[in-house]
Amino acid sequence: MIDQLEKLLDETESLRNGDSTSTSSSLLSRESDFTNDALHTRFSNYCTGSKIIDEYFGANSLYLLLSNGGRQWYIETCTGFDPSFKKTLSESLLNVFFFIDMVVDEKSGVWVNVTSTEELENLLEIDFIEEAYIESLIDSHYEEISQFQYQNFKSQQEIKLISKEIFKYKKHLLEDTSCLFFLSFLLECSSLEYSKAISSDDLDDSIKIKLFLRSLIKYCVHLIRAIFFSNNKVEDLEGMLLFLKFSDSKYIDTYLSSLLDYSIHVVKELGLHKMEYYVGLSEEKAELRRELFWEFYNLEKKQCLLTGQRSLFDDEEITCFYPNGIHEIAEKANTGSGIDLTGDNVTDYIRYYEIEFYRFVHQVQNILGKGRIQLSSISSMLEELKMLKGSIDPAIRPGNKILDENPLELNQFQVLKVQKLHVQYNTIYFFIISSFTSTKLHALYDESGLECCFNILETIFETKVCDFTPVNALTKNGIIAFLYMIESFLRNPKQTKSTQIMRYLIKFQFRMVEGSSSYHSMFWRITNVIANYMLEPCVSIYLSVKGSSVPASLGLQIRDYHDRLAKFKDVISSYRNQQSGIDLNADERAFSDLIAPIQDLTSGKKLLFVDSEASDSPES
Repeated sequence: MIDQLEKLLDETESLRNGDSTSTSSSLLSRESDFTNDALHTRFSNYCTGSKIIDEYFGANSLYLLLSNGGRQWYIETCTGFDPSFKKTLSESLLNVFFFIDMVVDEKSGVWVNVTSTEELENLLEIDFIEEAYIESLIDSHYEEISQFQYQNFKSQQEIKLISKEIFKYKKHLLEDTSCLFFLSFLLECSSLEYSKAISSDDLDDSIKIKLFLRSLIKYCVHLIRAIFFSNNKVEDLEGMLLFLKFSDSKYIDTYLSSLLDYSIHVVKELGLHKMEYYVGLSEEKAELRRELFWEFYNLEKKQCLLTGQRSLFDDEEITCFYPNGIHEIAEKANTGSGIDLTGDNVTDYIRYYEIEFYRFVHQVQNILGKGRIQLSSISSMLEELKMLKGSIDPAIRPGNKILDENPLELNQFQVLKVQKLHVQYNTIYFFIISSFTSTKLHALYDESGLECCFNILETIFETKVCDFTPVNALTKNGIIAFLYMIESFLRNPKQTKSTQIMRYLIKFQFRMVEGSSSYHSMFWRITNVIANYMLEPCVSIYLSVKGSSVPASLGLQIRDYHDRLAKFKDVISSYRNQQSGIDLNADERAFSDLIAPIQDLTSGKKLLFVDSEASDSPES
């Protein structure tokens, strides 16, 4: 099997040279349409709505080391320092893509889709949907999940009582949004249990549980659609917004995109983005509707950054006023008046800049959407973005510390909003800079790109493994920053920032191992795999270049990294041994997800995942 995989990896060179006719000549066949000019078109593909690689890495992947051309460059550059890297790197990249494929398919396929009527009828007849199992699921995860909810959490007994009614699928439940909380809770339980089933040693038991949990998740999503999209009214959107906020959790890896997309369709169909919609409404009702619209605006723009899809909102068509609190902040910000940053004013202040940052998503799409890089326009936009950042109060401004000092006495919710604002700014700025690859401005902006990477990783480090922060945005942007820093280092290992880069890379790798062991989130796991493997040659090259001048503290961190890597490789070795015992003639339905990637890497079906172990934290 390894020989076959190595052959497929070698064939990516033919794609790089223009041969994209073969359907099996790429580890990820969905890249083949734009491999030939990847470095020049990656961002324009994003801006026109095309997927770059997958939903996990979103818009920036093709720029980095995980595209066909990027992988070849990575291998060639590393082997230029040491030819012995070639075989090791080929195997490492294969392992990386094993787990990327598994996570992308297992998660996106489950969370996006809903059941058809026929599937739902079959689901209700499945033998292992039993009250006893549901109660066990609730008991297993109640304490863990409840501590991360901001709303008043229902008791275990209440949730169990609701479950007995929900699984009878009574008609009146479609009009009762009180089951919203339970559906959100059950989705989180199912996500946790689903992750455990993926890494179970008992294949028969794992497959049965996976089938059940996939059905359970689809069943919940079906109920959600039935509840909230029955009339396509504003009231339906209010309930859906509550649910999507529930969904932005540490256990559900991304918004249920099919539900969010349909919500935006309803928003536009009703006309909430137009000023005319609010004519004749009482001020109280109009204010609630404006709040609703801008909440969906932010959710949708965030989703665009995470998935690489083109925004469904055209900002030039939006004439809806800001809610009153944000409107007052906007007026004072535009006139330079003093702003009282206390109480609710702080929240409105953060929300104002959140919206202003997201407006750049639309600008980027307009400038780069035609597939041509207009350097002057992009440079102007970067300067405008930096000026907007500079206008923010230093206590909140991206790039400054959040948790070390808190002069505004932010509450927990506001700290979370500031963390998101920091990642949001650095992500947008970083995406714009990425358009300069292979242009004369790339070297000029590389230092700014590194600074964004440092800031993104600092935000991750400050969150203490994201105890109160949904992990999806941070880990996804973290791996983008991680890979950018690897590329920058490999281009010039002797640069003045090489030691600083290595410190951040090592610390980030530890944080991902720590998070992967502590959480069941797939984002932590996939980032753990990448951080383990793709850092290895950089560490070797750094030690070779620096020799005896490596700082003592960093030397200890590198030693700990090698210990973690050795343990991780043992896990991978055990995993391969486990896979070699799969019975390929077993029941087709039960084993199809397991055997497909062994038979054909481009099938889109995925492998299992096994966690690595964590060790002591490195010195900061």
